[in-house]
Amino acid sequence: VREGGGETFRSGGGGEGEQGQVLCEIDSGPCKGELRRVTGWLGRDSANLAQAKGVVARYAALAKSGYVTQEQIDQNNATAAALEATVSADRASVEAAHVAVDQSVIRAPITGRTGVLAFKAGNLVRASSDPALVTISAVRPDVVKLAIQERGLAEPRKRAGVDAKLVTLLHPGRYRL
Repeated sequence: VREGGGETFRSGGGGEGEQGQVLCEIDSGPCKGELRRVTGWLGRDSANLAQAKGVVARYAALAKSGYVTQEQIDQNNATAAALEATVSADRASVEAAHVAVDQSVIRAPITGRTGVLAFKAGNLVRASSDPALVTISAVRPDVVKLAIQERGLAEPRKRAGVDAKLVTLLHPGRYRL
């Protein structure tokens, strides 16, 4: 993280956070520069491909009249095919650059309470850094299992306002509220 490089920190730590919430933004300048570079390559190679396809079409018309050799037609077809492969590779590079730009924004993977941030502006951060940039503790558990004897089940059900019809048998002697 470069100081003054456009990074911002959304959480000072210790606060509640929602899944998908932006925790921080890392300087995306180099990634955006790479995106512009590969987008330029895609434009250049797409224009060359369009020209090559025009040449192939013109030579196909000339071949019917016998004005060009089969070797010239094959060469122009090979050039067009190579440019199609280049344009396909350029598109993949543009997609990869978009992913890199998107990954400069770090989002919370779960809802929970954030711990103390382990970095500040000026720190160098990288994937799989140790210690973690921030720890998020889930404060709302997904599943709660309680062992209650059947004779003690009536009181918790009454407190929770759960109807007896909602209690389902999991195993003999175990119930789900």
